[in-house]
Amino acid sequence: MGAIGLVLLLFVQSGGALEIYGPSAQRARRGSDALIPCSFTVDKPPVDPKYFAVFWYFKGYEILSYYNNVVKTQDPRFSLNTMNSLNGNASLSISRVMMSDEGVYTCSIIYSPERKEKEVTLHVQAAPEINIPERVMVTNRQSILRAAITGFYPVDINVKWFRDGEILNNYTVSTPQRNQDGTYNVTSEVTIMPTEEDKHRTFSCRVQHESLFGPLHEDFQLEFAEGPTSEDSAHRPVILGIVPPLIVLILTACVLIYTYRVRKSKRESKFLK
Repeated sequence: MGAIGLVLLLFVQSGGALEIYGPSAQRARRGSDALIPCSFTVDKPPVDPKYFAVFWYFKGYEILSYYNNVVKTQDPRFSLNTMNSLNGNASLSISRVMMSDEGVYTCSIIYSPERKEKEVTLHVQAAPEINIPERVMVTNRQSILRAAITGFYPVDINVKWFRDGEILNNYTVSTPQRNQDGTYNVTSEVTIMPTEEDKHRTFSCRVQHESLFGPLHEDFQLEFAEGPTSEDSAHRPVILGIVPPLIVLILTACVLIYTYRVRKSKRESKFLK
């Protein structure tokens, strides 16, 4: 018997009053298993399977059905516990939630002669990751710390920088860039002037996002490389001013020597003739 025929049959049978319950919204983490709640009651339990059917729709399209004690679905990630369904719990299970699973789900329950529906919006979240690739600085040289915050959803995110718990205000956050899987990336930069004291301080990039139970943070200490001394810096302009004229002088000498030898060779050739 097809689904349409079953529905017609159910509506002509006798049954108890039907009420359906469930939240209007549900949240799930990408990659986790999710449950879209849908509960119901009837006046005279238990439910008689002959007059009972469950249909689940996603964005208006049927994704799962249960009637005649058979569950049918096009995607094996969607499932329904048949025993629970007969006892008032027709919740939809989704394994390995993806970004594309976000949207409006409709739970439709038929218990002849009644039919009730409940919509539940699933919000999918993806937690961000922080990567700070470059931490090597030079003392007393203006430098930039850069953090890549990747793979988060939804788009709203808060990024801050700290040094020993004190906030650094001169930071920027780029415009979010969307990935092919629907998640977002941003880059945050903070400008600092590392000092000797900073060798013993803890820097931190902290991120707040609705997918997190608390702030996500990457704590680290700077690594210092040897930079030029002040004496080297003072002598550098002098050296740079001397080198170009010296090169010109050497090239001029080479040209004069070459010209002298060519002329000498011509004179000798003429004499030999």
